[in-house]
Amino acid sequence: MKKFLCLSAVLFFASQLIFSQENVRKIIIDSDTAGDDCMAIMMAAKSPSVKILGITVAAGNVELEQGMNNALMTLEVAGVDVPVFPGAETALDGIEHPCFSVYGKDGMGDLDLIHPSRKPETKPAVDFIIETINQNPHEIELVCLGPVTNIAKVYKKSPGTLKKVKKIWIMGTAGFGQGNATPVAEFNTYKDAEALQILFDAEVPLTIIGLNVCNVYFSVSQLDKFIKGTPAQSFTGKACTGLLQFNRQYNNLNALDLADQVAMSCVLWNDYVKSSVLCNATCIHDNSEAHGLAIFYQKGIAYDTMPQLGNPVVEVIKETKAEETYKRIFNLLK
Repeated sequence: MKKFLCLSAVLFFASQLIFSQENVRKIIIDSDTAGDDCMAIMMAAKSPSVKILGITVAAGNVELEQGMNNALMTLEVAGVDVPVFPGAETALDGIEHPCFSVYGKDGMGDLDLIHPSRKPETKPAVDFIIETINQNPHEIELVCLGPVTNIAKVYKKSPGTLKKVKKIWIMGTAGFGQGNATPVAEFNTYKDAEALQILFDAEVPLTIIGLNVCNVYFSVSQLDKFIKGTPAQSFTGKACTGLLQFNRQYNNLNALDLADQVAMSCVLWNDYVKSSVLCNATCIHDNSEAHGLAIFYQKGIAYDTMPQLGNPVVEVIKETKAEETYKRIFNLLK
């Protein structure tokens, strides 16, 4: 009888382990790795609910090589062996849309944190994304934390591939608020607005986390707790200090505002998002003053011009449990 009970217990826990593994979501993170990307990557690496299959990097906050090294170092501190793939060095149109580097020259606070022991892969990011999606149809979620140049290149090379994606999360656009690259344009979108328009036209499952829901802040004392915490907390906290210095100097703000960390919170915790709305979307990419402006026509709202829009396919997050962000991230990295 005891042997039977022991065997039953083993089988039960084995079944629970199999169930747990089957329910772990598969993600690819597309990043231009700076301080906020760093913390978001660390969050995913420490989360039991997702498995990172790879990180693809594009130039954005920093140049491509620096971004890859930043990603590799973050993964090394996290203790996970995830491959990093080289992506786009420029926007699709080849035009540089310069922005001030708010995270420092190395994107990680210029504190000499970046000494990875591994090298990036040689396979191009686009090829890795296409192969991985086709090998895992309708299972892969793309989490985009930088300009979406790599993802637009995937669509241009293999349009049918993105139809096999489970979901595409994009930290980008100003949402229903103001921009940070310009009054109307958010940084990631401004860097490659044409790439985002390609994805809007592709009619693939997009969820937008815009700046309107990224009005979440860590105070100086909260950031200090990170820096004095675990290796994961300390590394990510230090990597964000460049933004704190920028905010103090230019925004009269003695706090750290979050972006990619909020986006990853939306990805990791189903209950974090409180409301969203389906929209039709377009992005201005004509190199005018409105370059990078994303326009969202919300489902259920009648506009005076009554444009012929078709079915809304872009989900835009409107509200999150912002007040819980610090506690959730701190505990996850603890």
